[in-house]
Amino acid sequence: MCPLLIYSLAEFNDLIESEWSMEILIRVELADGVICRMVQKAFDLFLAQDKIIKFERTDGWVVVGNDPLRNMSKRTEYVGTERRAAF
Repeated sequence: MCPLLIYSLAEFNDLIESEWSMEILIRVELADGVICRMVQKAFDLFLAQDKIIKFERTDGWVVVGNDPLRNMSKRTEYVGTERRAAF
């Protein structure tokens, strides 16, 4: 079963309008075979707990343990002035 958070209708509407709705969802296959989409923070957590067996990049599926992955320990948040233009 794909991990989900249950929200009331009001909470769900607020969530849709929040910055979360702008996050990219990563398509993953979990260890139990379920395919779902998750935000980056959830992806990082599930990957660290070995609950993801593969995930999709623009060039295809990446199999955890077979294909090269980025070093997650070096991943940091950008600290500085935001320079990207808002659409």
